[in-house]
Amino acid sequence: MSQSLRRAALPFVLLSLVAALLLWSGRLSSDASPARGSAPAAVPASQAVGRVVFQTTPSASRTLTIRSFAWAGVSNGSTFTAGNPTINLDASSFSPALTKAVATGIHWPSVTVVLYQPGTTTRFEQWKFYEVVPRELHASQAGPPSRLPREQVTWVWNVVRRDVYAANGSTIAATVCYNRQTLSTTCP
Repeated sequence: MSQSLRRAALPFVLLSLVAALLLWSGRLSSDASPARGSAPAAVPASQAVGRVVFQTTPSASRTLTIRSFAWAGVSNGSTFTAGNPTINLDASSFSPALTKAVATGIHWPSVTVVLYQPGTTTRFEQWKFYEVVPRELHASQAGPPSRLPREQVTWVWNVVRRDVYAANGSTIAATVCYNRQTLSTTCP
C-alpha cells in the first residue's frame, strides 16, 4: 500500500474505531440484564414510531405501540400495484390473538396505523386499512433478557386511506385513498 493511500485511510480507520467504541459502550449500558424478577421493559416513547389499532370486531379493538411501519406501492407508469403493510412491535398479551387471526384467516373491519412526528407522540400520518385479513406473523427473540420478543405482522386489505397532518397533529393537510377492487381513489 502506498504512503499516500495509508494517510488517506487513517482518518477513516480512526473514526471507525471511535464509532465502534461508542456503540459498544452504549450497548453495554442499554443491554444490561434486568433485576431478578422484573419484567422486560415496554417500548420507550423515544423508540416508538407510532401505534396500531386492530379493530377486531365492529365494537372491539386493541391498541399497541409499534417500532416500525413499512408499505410500498409500485407503478410502471400505466398500472399501480399496492403492497401489503408490515409493522414491527413487541410481543404482548395480544400475541395469541394475532397468531389465531393469521391461522384462521379471520377478517377485521379495519386496522389503523398512526405514525408520530420524530421524537414525539404528535400524530404525523394516519393510515386506515379497511377489510383486513392478517396474512403473516413472524416472531423472534434476540438480544439480552431485558428485550421483549418482537413480532412482525403483515396484512392484506381492500381499501386504504392515508392522511398527513399539519404540525399541530390534529389538522389534516392532505389525504389520499385507494381501493384495490375498483382501482378507485375515492375515499370512504
